[in-house]
Amino acid sequence: YDMRADLYTELEQLEPAMKDLRYVMLRNDSLATRRKLAKLLFIKGKYHSTRRSDGQLAIDCFEEACSFDPRCADYYVFCALTYMQLGELKKAIQSVSQALKKAEKKAEIFIVRARIFCQLNQK
Repeated sequence: YDMRADLYTELEQLEPAMKDLRYVMLRNDSLATRRKLAKLLFIKGKYHSTRRSDGQLAIDCFEEACSFDPRCADYYVFCALTYMQLGELKKAIQSVSQALKKAEKKAEIFIVRARIFCQLNQK
C-alpha cells in the first residue's frame, strides 16, 4: 500500500494516495508514513486555499497535516494565511504563533504575522 500510495502521488491522485497511507498507518504508524500523509494533506490544503474554493476544507487539511507532522512550520503558516483569508484573525495569530515556535528564524513567518496584525488593526 505504501508503494501504491507513492504511485498515486506521482500521478497526482491525492485521495487514493491518502487512503492507502491511512491504511498503512493502521498497520505501522511510522514517522515516514505520517510525514508523507502530512505532505499530501498540505498539497490538498494549498489547492483549496489558493483557489479559494473551500477555505474550511483547506483549514481542515492544514490542521490535520500539523497533527501528523507538528514540526513543519509551513503547515501552520498556510493555516494562518487561510484563516486570514476567511477573516478569522485570532485563529490566524494562533497558527502563526505555532509556526514561530517551530522555525523562529524564518523571515516569511514574521511577514505573515505582520500582515495579520495590520489586518487586525484595520478592523
